[in-house]
Amino acid sequence: LVIDAPQQTVCIESVEQFGLRVPSALFLVELSAGSALEESDEEAKESLIEAAKESRDILADFVSNNASNIPLLYADGIVALAEGNYAVATSKLEKVLYNNPKPSSLQYRYAAIGLAETGSNGLAVDRLAKAIVADPTKLSNYVLKARLELKMKNYDMASRTLSKLPLKAKSVPQVSELLDMIAMGRTSSTESVFTDETLAFIAKAEKL
Repeated sequence: LVIDAPQQTVCIESVEQFGLRVPSALFLVELSAGSALEESDEEAKESLIEAAKESRDILADFVSNNASNIPLLYADGIVALAEGNYAVATSKLEKVLYNNPKPSSLQYRYAAIGLAETGSNGLAVDRLAKAIVADPTKLSNYVLKARLELKMKNYDMASRTLSKLPLKAKSVPQVSELLDMIAMGRTSSTESVFTDETLAFIAKAEKL
């Protein structure tokens, strides 16, 4: 691994090698913390968070523990997000977006998750819109954006979000379920009598 390679004497090769250490360490933080966010088993999740913290400490050494360093700030943000410290995560990730001239789609997504968890759904939707612009191929960003729009009862916006997907994506279970919820939500907003099925569907959308 580049991260464990002995540092060479000062030359072009050693400069290049050092330049690879920071992104390599950050990649490991991102990999472990990102996996922790998706993990449902608490023991496995805790193990992934510990791995992310270990890689974060290595990264901190590479950048002289400079707390304002963008890669380190990002690493701290996603570790906090994985731990459920949403206010801390949001503060750090928003700073990353502000100071980074070209944030990645993933950076926008993680910031959106933190914002949504702290009740700022409108800002979260904005960050996801930017995540989609940065990488239009990521289905998960469309799904999360539509879920938040459904939670805000903005059925037309949720529909527009999903309409940007290719036709084959509409058969993906997550997407087709959201489309059903949008249809139910639109129907219920114009009817005075709700069936139990309709209410259950809308309640499910609001919890997403």
